[in-house]
Amino acid sequence: MKTIQFNDKKYDIPQSWDEVTLEQQIKVTADAEHFTTDTTKRIAILSGYMGISPEELRHAHIQKVAPLFKHLKFIGEAVPDKPVAEFEFNGSTYYVAQNLVEQEFQDFVSLENALQGTKGDLLRALPLVIAILAKKRTEDGFETIDDYDVEKRAEEFKRLPIAIANGIGVFFYTSVNTFTAISPSFSQPNNLVEMKANSLLNTLKPQAGQGLLMRWLLGVSRSYIKFIKKNASKYFTSTPRKSLTQRWRIRCKRLLLRKRKDRTFI
Repeated sequence: MKTIQFNDKKYDIPQSWDEVTLEQQIKVTADAEHFTTDTTKRIAILSGYMGISPEELRHAHIQKVAPLFKHLKFIGEAVPDKPVAEFEFNGSTYYVAQNLVEQEFQDFVSLENALQGTKGDLLRALPLVIAILAKKRTEDGFETIDDYDVEKRAEEFKRLPIAIANGIGVFFYTSVNTFTAISPSFSQPNNLVEMKANSLLNTLKPQAGQGLLMRWLLGVSRSYIKFIKKNASKYFTSTPRKSLTQRWRIRCKRLLLRKRKDRTFI
């Protein structure tokens, strides 16, 4: 970091991508995209990386503002994009699964929800994505998302250097591309449920020589799995379902319309 003085105030500013946090980059990107003119975009960039308020920059003399960019030479370089599968943060080591097949099914659902929440904007979703993918080692292997508060950890990961965060994002994006190439069902979790259900149904087929009780248990299990398979699309879908109240209102409107039509023909 480098300390500069602007309008009698001191500011610590980053000198490389390793000194820019994920949270900082999300804000700079969002602010820069929000403004339309080159001047306002420059103000957003200076404010985001230097911490100087946009209002102060707007009213400052051009002779004072123009030289500030020489302190941010690194932004002319590409953000490091080397895939990261392991990193240190706040005294702990985190590991990212080598491929998405190693993730639990609940991770798939959480990842899809994270991306839906930001309308597919991976940068804004990155804190949550990293919180879902990156796990600490335990005695039995690795953490699961049941072992910690994902939202809280995502807040902590906002302080990750963008160089590390972007590396994990690249790692994730590459894994998704590879996985979807061999399994298009990733983008549709209900398809994955159906695949698992079919596999279990084949495993639980009654075999010759099995007792009556075992055949009954297998029959109950198969009925339960068929129920899950049938209703998978209701719970694992990218399209929000209408609430019970909304559906009831629609039915009432249809009924009223039908009655009005019937009256017109009487």
